Order: sequence, then C-alpha cells, then structure tokens
Amino acid sequence: MIKNLLASGVLLAATSLFALSEGKEYFKLSPDAQLPNAKGTVVELFSYMCIHCYNQYRANTVQTLSELLPNYKFEEWQVREMGKYGELLAKILVYASSLDHAEGYATSSPKSYSHKIIGSYFKAHFKYSMRWASDEDFAKIALSIINEKRDKKVNLADVESFVKGKGKAALERVYHAINVAKKSGTPAFIVNGKYLVNVEEVDSQEDLLNIVKELTELK
Repeated sequence: MIKNLLASGVLLAATSLFALSEGKEYFKLSPDAQLPNAKGTVVELFSYMCIHCYNQYRANTVQTLSELLPNYKFEEWQVREMGKYGELLAKILVYASSLDHAEGYATSSPKSYSHKIIGSYFKAHFKYSMRWASDEDFAKIALSIINEKRDKKVNLADVESFVKGKGKAALERVYHAINVAKKSGTPAFIVNGKYLVNVEEVDSQEDLLNIVKELTELK
C-alpha cells in the first residue's frame, strides 16, 4: 500500500536509479489487460469513492509526476464499475478532457476542467459526505465547473451525445480500465499501457517516482 504520501511533501526528482524486478516493483500486464494506444502515457486508475485515490489527489502526485516527466502524457481514468456513479463520471471526464485539449490544458493541470472535477467529487464524497439521488443530481457539480465561464451551457444530454459520437473511442479506452482494476484495485498506475506499478512496494512519493521513471525506460 502507498504510505506517507501527504507526510512526504512534494515529490522530488530522484538522482539515482535502482534496479526494478518484474513481479516485485511492477507487473507486466497480459496482452488482454494492456491499455490500447497508450505509448508515452502514464495512466492512473481511480474511483471517486477510493480514499487512497483521494490521498493521491491531495498529494498532487499526478501533477508532480507530469512536471518531472514532461514528455509523457498523464491521464486519470475513473473506473466505471467502481461507485454508483462511476460510469457517469467516466463519461463526464472524457467530455471534460476534450474541452481541456481544445483549450490547451493538460488534464493534470490545476487549471483544467478534469482536475477541478475530480477534486470536487473527492471533496464532495469524503469531506462533505454528499450523496446523490440521480444521474442529474450527481452531474450538477461537474456541469457547474464546465459552465462557469461558458455562454452556451452544457447539459448532461450533451455529455451523453458526445461519448456516443466523437468521444466514443476515448470512452472505450477508459472502459478497458476494469481489466486492470479488477486485479489491482485503485489507485493503479500504468506506464506505456503495459507496466503496472505494484503499489504494495511503494512506501513514499520518492519510491513511486523512481518506479514510474524507470518504467518509462523499459521497452
């Protein structure tokens, strides 16, 4: 289990590498579990109901990793099977990611729609103990963030239409996450679509950085 993420402070760049062992610090995913079209990416699988995922968010892990590995694309995928509204949040984040891309934001940026939406649902669930009565009720938080500075307001029907059209392929990639999450749980970190960090071997942010950084060097 990842430990001491908040106590260890900001993730610092490691100056020395340590040898990784497959089956210990990481696992190579079977072909059926590997993420499609994921070369050059680090993907975190999460659930808005996962306290360890919330701790990762609070520790700014993904943002810091993105600063230390600027040539990599960082993505955060809600596992649709986790949480009553997991599938809906997965769809919302695919839509939000498209807005981020159109407006020139990395999804890991604090300024991005994606980052704000993820953080808002974590806080709603864990800090404020909010619960929701319907899809429309759940979506209000995300839509308020998306529509904050938008003249033409977006509604839930727009999100559903997008993921059935232009966003269909992106959503199908996210749905692939269950093939990993059902084995690893959340949070899960996947490098280049095929190397899964063994979080049981991660005791600090520095450990996580070292492992992820070395996995980017594997072919």
